[in-house]
Amino acid sequence: MAQTNSIYIIAEFNVYKDKIDEFKNITSQSPIIRLSNEEVGCIFYNFTQSKEDPSKFAMIECWKDSIAIDFHFSTEHFKAFRPTIAHLLDGPVKVSKYDFIA
Repeated sequence: MAQTNSIYIIAEFNVYKDKIDEFKNITSQSPIIRLSNEEVGCIFYNFTQSKEDPSKFAMIECWKDSIAIDFHFSTEHFKAFRPTIAHLLDGPVKVSKYDFIA
C-alpha cells in the first residue's frame, strides 16, 4: 500500500513494431522485475503494455522514498537491463517521477 511519501516512476519505452515480441520475451525473462520487487523499499514494480498501441510499454514503479530509488539505480540488475533492450527501442526511454497525492 502506498504511503504519503511514496514516489512513483513511470519509464516509457517505444519499441520498433517488428521487435515487440522480442522485447516482451527479453523483459519478461529478465530478473529485473523479480529482483526489483524484492528490494527493500519497493512497493511495486510492474511491466505493462499499452492497450492502444502495442509498441508502447511502461515500467510502473512505486518506491517508499528516494533512498530506495537511489539503491535501485545502483543495483546490477538495473544497470544490466537497458543494454539488453537498447537495440529494440525506437527512441529514448522517457522517465518521469511522481509524488503520491491521494
